[in-house]
Amino acid sequence: MQALFSASSREVVAATGALPGYGIVGMSGVGKTVALLGLAHECAIRSRFPDGVLLMTLGQGATIETVIGLLVEIVTLTGATILVERLQFSTSLREAVDYAVPWFRG
Repeated sequence: MQALFSASSREVVAATGALPGYGIVGMSGVGKTVALLGLAHECAIRSRFPDGVLLMTLGQGATIETVIGLLVEIVTLTGATILVERLQFSTSLREAVDYAVPWFRG
């Protein structure tokens, strides 16, 4: 998937980022979350992301700190409390992801 298009306007609503992942933006209520949930369950998408698919709802005001905070919550909920401090003091999203990925890989 290189781009995801809006069905009504054919505008690109998703694009790759610096990290190996995708983001989606668009007006409220156009079905972004539903589309992503559907894509996350597709075999072709799951095989493209062998480490797993993680859906985070961020909002317009999201910052790197917001994303790291959500990652801390997810890691805490999955029992990796030992990683929480390392994640909380991460200075970049890349650093936080590098700490978290081995936990999720098992």
